[in-house]
Order: sequence, then structure tokens, then C-alpha cells
Amino acid sequence: MIFLKVVFIEKAERRKYIFSKIEFFLNSCFNIIKIKTKQDSKVYYLYFPCNKEIGKNRAKRISYKIAKRLKEDESNTVVLSKSLYIINNLKTALYSNNINILDGRLLFKCLYNKVIDYILNLRGETIENSQIWMTINDYTELNKEIIIDIAKRVKTLNIVTNNINKFRMIEKNLYNDFGILLSISNSKKTSLLKSDIILNIDFSEENLNLYRINSQAIIINFKERIRIYSTRFNGINVNYYSIRMPSKYKIEGFEDQIVYESIICNYNLRKIKEKLENDNIIIENLIGNKGKIYEQEYKKE
Repeated sequence: MIFLKVVFIEKAERRKYIFSKIEFFLNSCFNIIKIKTKQDSKVYYLYFPCNKEIGKNRAKRISYKIAKRLKEDESNTVVLSKSLYIINNLKTALYSNNINILDGRLLFKCLYNKVIDYILNLRGETIENSQIWMTINDYTELNKEIIIDIAKRVKTLNIVTNNINKFRMIEKNLYNDFGILLSISNSKKTSLLKSDIILNIDFSEENLNLYRINSQAIIINFKERIRIYSTRFNGINVNYYSIRMPSKYKIEGFEDQIVYESIICNYNLRKIKEKLENDNIIIENLIGNKGKIYEQEYKKE
């Protein structure tokens, strides 16, 4: 896996950096990329004069150089440090060079069981007596496995989808193989009206806001950040997360969840679940529009 990290001039002046100011300026002016190896990964160091947005032309030149390096390494995926992730021109340029930037979303999705357990534990409820709603349109192998897994654990799983026919086979298999009834619907007025915990697998913001949602529901958005437009909504809207992971995986300057995603991104779901358990990965916090969601917010009034 390739990690991209930026070094700013303010940091270059500190003694812990062995290169001189002159060397820093040369690296910065000529967009020189330096590489260090950490375990099985490579860290590409970029040099910027200050911690702010860079110009589009410079972003294009840097991304072109990175693309060439990645081709040599037979890769097209990178992890950006916290400082680089907020530089939009660079991200845009990387995407235009067909470079995939990990964002922690795949790991978030694969943590579905831990997310459910985290919320239910805070509410003092058991998974066996819980109803879960899932908003989902894409019929993929991963989504199919997630549906079957959750359906086996909860009292009732309610699927809300624009593609009802695609999910009929799962409904049939769950009933024939395990005697589990799956509820599938797509009424914008009633499907989510009594919802409690909604796992939003892939509904867009526009699509989700077409539905009437229980004003006290907990919504977990796995694919992207989403706003709920309704002024009546007074529930919890989860848009991201943080994890606790073994210190051996940590890389200074990078988000833990994205570093860990780089480890599991090529695994299948079974192997990911085994890895999560072996490494004792824990949901530390769920994050809403205004930051960390506190424990008391999950409890029903």
C-alpha cells in the first residue's frame, strides 16, 4: 500500500528533520517525491511551502508524478495523510489520474455488526429482540452477505429498496434455508415511518430524503456523508466513525481507520471479519454532523 504524506516548511525547520532549508525548498520547487518503507508499505513524502490549498497546475504536476510512481509499483490506490486529505485540488488531480483514494468507507461498511452492537449496548438492548431497517439498492455479493448475516441475528430485518425484484431471491433463500422472514418494501410514506435503527448502505442524500423517516431514528450512512432535510428529524445521523486498533498498525499523521482499511481492502468479508476479531478492532466513537455523538444521545427518552 502507498501512503502519501506532506512535509511543511514549518516542520522542516525543526531539528528532527535532517535535510536543510535549502534542500526543502528544492524538493518543494521541483515537486520531488521521497520514499521511505514502513513494514510492507511505502510512504511517499511531498514537500509543500505551507499548510494550505495548492494551485491546480501544481496539483496536476504532483499527481502525474505520483501516478508514474504508482505504475512502477503496480498500484493505483493511496492513503492520504490528514494534512493532505483536506487539499481538494490534489485529491481532484489524483482522481483525474484514476488514482483511488481510501476514505475508510469500506471498513465502515464491514464494521456493520460492531456498529449495531455498539449502539444496542449503549441502549441496553439485545440484538435478538431488535428490528433493523436497511436502505439499499445495489445487489452485490458483499451486500448479499451482509443482509443474510444481519437477518440471522436480529428479530426483524426490513429492506427498503428501489429494486425490490433484485432482493426477492435473498428473501426466498432466507425463508427456505433458515425459516427467516425478510420484509421488503419501497413506500416513501410508510417504509421508514416506524424505523428505529437504519443502516443506509447506499442511498444517496437525495434518495433518502424522499422518504418519511421516524423523527427519533438512528441513521448510519455507510457510503457517504448525508444530511436529513426534514426539520422534524430529531434523531441521530451518523456519518463517520473512529476505531481503536493495535499500535503496531499506526502511522503518524494518518487516520487509524484509513490505515486499517488499507490492510483489509483486498480481503473478502469472511477474512475481514476474522481480521477484525483477531485484532480486537473496537468502535471508539460514531460521528455525526457536529462531531462525536455522546453516549447519552443514543438512549431512548
